[in-house]
Amino acid sequence: MTQANFKIVHLTSVHRPFDVRIFDKHCRTSVEAGYRVVLVAVHDSDVKINGVELKAISPPRGRFSRMTRTAFHVFREAWKQSADLYVIHDAELLPWARLMTLLGKTVIYDMHENVPKDLLSKSWIPKALRRPLSSTMRMLERILIGRMPVIFAESSYVDDYPWVKQAIVARNFAKLSSFQHRGAPLTPSSRPAVAYLGAVSRDRGSLLTLAALSELKQRGMSVGWHCVGPISPADHEVELKNLAREKELTEVSFYGYLQRAEAIGKIENCEVGLAVLLPEPNFVASFPTKMFEYMALGMPVVVSDFPLYRRVVDECKCGICVDPTAPLQLADAIQQLLEQPEFARACGQRGREAVQQTYNWDAEFEKLNRFFEQLLMPDRNRSAESK
Repeated sequence: MTQANFKIVHLTSVHRPFDVRIFDKHCRTSVEAGYRVVLVAVHDSDVKINGVELKAISPPRGRFSRMTRTAFHVFREAWKQSADLYVIHDAELLPWARLMTLLGKTVIYDMHENVPKDLLSKSWIPKALRRPLSSTMRMLERILIGRMPVIFAESSYVDDYPWVKQAIVARNFAKLSSFQHRGAPLTPSSRPAVAYLGAVSRDRGSLLTLAALSELKQRGMSVGWHCVGPISPADHEVELKNLAREKELTEVSFYGYLQRAEAIGKIENCEVGLAVLLPEPNFVASFPTKMFEYMALGMPVVVSDFPLYRRVVDECKCGICVDPTAPLQLADAIQQLLEQPEFARACGQRGREAVQQTYNWDAEFEKLNRFFEQLLMPDRNRSAESK
């Protein structure tokens, strides 16, 4: 059998259908590798895009509806597809995945985040309940995952799941074909801007960025901010816009969620890419995907001074690390990159080269593809190992 004979179905009840990891990286790359691919997700209609068949599930009315009704409908539609391999992308689909394995299906859990650890920093959960909920979730995961193969999105997750026997790490690096190289300009733009791409929230540095831009304005530098991504919680968007208005930051733009090509188009001409996340447990232990996306664009980066992030920046010499609680450090870093365009350009070029050589999705998918083959063709792989 060839890959064209195999059908992979991806399931999500939580993520948007054009989520970068799910659609661009998993689904599109699998199609390019020759698999037949179906994605079951919340959408308004069935459609086929870039070779991926999207099966639409109606949107939920709220979180509880999503975790119950929507999750069941995702499972039911996926079951109809009669695939060779199923990949779930949400912890709330684990009960249905467990059922599918008991019924003889091959199911993989793509673990986007370490959910028990993430619960420890969820602002909408009362502090007194976070640790008990985290412990409960850890126990439920062990029961529901069982012997299910797992794809870890980060190497740091492995230590928390020593009981998972079939696993691979497929890190969320940039897919080079999605980005066009543009070096940092040799002379500063008359309207320089910094970029942010991804979910927008206080713990991802939104308030810090406005404070740094306000400081730069006081120094006589007008620096814009192209901020692309959904803002949460809902009242935070109002807070950010009010703060920008109060600080008279007229070059700040909040674009909200955009599909990949349009999102990249909004930031690709920015001078600096920001990934200044606060020291929350999951952030400290996980690579920020946006950092590699800026690097793929040939853009110098300013990132949080966490050991994981610093290792990349120091090895690649692609930007500057700052204390994510210190707006003056962020302002200094942005100013340095804007006032030293040759240094910024060299940082951007080295970052682009590092993505081409190491931090790219193509290399991760090669490992992932071998993992799929081991699960889809176990007899052939056992025969090869015995030779």
